Amino acid sequence: MSLESLTIAVVTLSPPILFLYLYTGDHEREFMHNKMMLYMAMGLILGTVFWTIERLYFALYLLIFIAFLEQLTKSIILNRKQIQGKRSAIWYGSAMGFVMGAIMVSEMMYASYVVSGIDSWSIVSFFGLASSYSALHGSTGALIGYGSYKNQLWRYLFKAYFIHVLFILILFLGLYPPLILILLLLYSMFNMVRVYRMLE
Repeated sequence: MSLESLTIAVVTLSPPILFLYLYTGDHEREFMHNKMMLYMAMGLILGTVFWTIERLYFALYLLIFIAFLEQLTKSIILNRKQIQGKRSAIWYGSAMGFVMGAIMVSEMMYASYVVSGIDSWSIVSFFGLASSYSALHGSTGALIGYGSYKNQLWRYLFKAYFIHVLFILILFLGLYPPLILILLLLYSMFNMVRVYRMLE
């Protein structure tokens, strides 16, 4: 593994690992670790697929539509009969989402590296993006998992979608990039904490 690949992995994958630990640390008895790994693998696949789609169709109205597909896909996975009505759906959803968000940014950072290399600003900005995307998808995954646990699929799907749409709107505010990054971080962290408090 090259130094650049290792840097990309550390920058983009450290936030979801930390967030997942913070989210599930006191709830280890509520899920199975082997299944948790399976949902993390699903997040890796979903992140790669949806990043590819977003990259091809990076326009506001299309991203808003794609956001619904992303949240709907999480909802379909987390409302299967095997886990519907079980509290474990919350933590599987968060694991899937945290990894999904991080992989999307990992792909972004690799594409940026191929074009312009890696410098100190790209490390800081992509770490911020990885934290934002991970927090967004992890919290919405947990929210949808909570909907599965409570057997209220559509209510929590649309709550997660609303959170995601506001995230996208911040991206298109047209502000100075560092300010956009700060707003994304504040917004995504606020929602991650707010959702976690709701789950307790």
